[in-house]
Amino acid sequence: MAATFRTRPLLMAASAARPAFSSTALSARGLLANSEQIRQYAANKRRIDPRFRNSIAYMKKRSGNQEAVSTTMNNLMSDEKNSHKQSELAMLAPRTIVPLPFSKVPKDFNKFCRYYWHIIKQRFADRVQIFQATMATKTKFWERAKYKPEIKSVPDVALALHAAMSESMALGTPEAKQKLAKICATKLQRSLLAALEVRPDGKRYRWERLAVTGKPRVVDHKWSQSETGTSVPLSFRQAVVRIASRQRLTELNAKGDEISSKEMDLVEYLVLWRRVHVDLLKEDDWVIYGTLKESTLEALDEEMELIESVSTGRAKDKLLARQRELDAQSTK
Repeated sequence: MAATFRTRPLLMAASAARPAFSSTALSARGLLANSEQIRQYAANKRRIDPRFRNSIAYMKKRSGNQEAVSTTMNNLMSDEKNSHKQSELAMLAPRTIVPLPFSKVPKDFNKFCRYYWHIIKQRFADRVQIFQATMATKTKFWERAKYKPEIKSVPDVALALHAAMSESMALGTPEAKQKLAKICATKLQRSLLAALEVRPDGKRYRWERLAVTGKPRVVDHKWSQSETGTSVPLSFRQAVVRIASRQRLTELNAKGDEISSKEMDLVEYLVLWRRVHVDLLKEDDWVIYGTLKESTLEALDEEMELIESVSTGRAKDKLLARQRELDAQSTK
């Protein structure tokens, strides 16, 4: 995906500001009043001023355009109405690590060891968690698991979704926005939609993937659970796919003629997300959560400190709650 359209989950706001559109209510009342005037003129067999006809046609056209825009916005920003849509629950799993290329790894021996120790520990924890979740789908110990996470097809899925998102962002048409709503998580939808809304009228692009310069591969895979405030925790899978490709972005005018063209060699880490319905033994379709940067040693250390501080705080809260329960029981 071209740099023009690059987004990163960690930089995304919780909710993007929606573009304000004027209501069509006033236009509708105006049209109703004007229609009444037309009937009165026709009944009295009076001649209608041509300028009056033109104003009515303009108001109808403007009202229709506003209704079309409002329909598109409602479809794309429907997360408030459709609270069960799977992509609204999308979140980035903690300790998602995108390893640095070996040439960028710290050369200092202590830092080198600490960096790969972060990766080894997390990879082991991820595999244990996936194994435990898979074994939980067994009804009997000697039977095979009823559900196993499939990972071989993920790179191909990532390539297809990456191309669909990039092409839709380049076009920016209502149909393209609808497509973005299907393949992107809600937060990413809002970010991309905001970028499209500020694009000047008549300005379009054409995106092309000229070649895949490296074999796509999964660099991080997790099956995680998160509390959602309900009795059933959210179970989801997340995969980060490295995509190296040569891309071309062409700017077009309103007539479709080429204005400029630029080719780029990019390496992107695409985050895919899907919900797992453990009780039904099925998964939702993969959606794009966003893109990530490579994980530096400083970023890993900082995240680990944050997780430890949060865990310590939760442990203290649990101890205090338990102490209150014991105090309440002792007073009875």
